[in-house]
Amino acid sequence: MITICEATTSHLNDLTLLFDVYRIFYEKESVLNGAIEFLKQLLTKNQRVVL
Repeated sequence: MITICEATTSHLNDLTLLFDVYRIFYEKESVLNGAIEFLKQLLTKNQRVVL
C-alpha cells in the first residue's frame, strides 16, 4: 500500500537525496548542503507543498 503525505522537516534527509538525484539527472552539480538548505527554507516558510 502506498501512503501519500505532506512533507515536513522530518522528511528532509530523504527529500534532499531525492532532489540531488533529480539535479544529477538533469546534469546539474550535486550540492547536498545547498539542497538541504533550499528544501528546509521551502518547508519551514510554507512556500511549497511537497508530497
